[in-house]
Amino acid sequence: MKRLILVLFRQLTWASILDLWLFKGHLFLNFIHNPVLSPARSNLYRLYNFSQIP
Repeated sequence: MKRLILVLFRQLTWASILDLWLFKGHLFLNFIHNPVLSPARSNLYRLYNFSQIP
């Protein structure tokens, strides 16, 4: 049982790290593609959209 929990936790941590990495890449790409938008506004917009995903 303990081993199972450990494995699940490890997978979750990797998934969240990967998600964060991809998400930051997405923010970076968004900033490159939209130089007109201020970085802060586009970051807030992305965060808001990201929080809407269930």
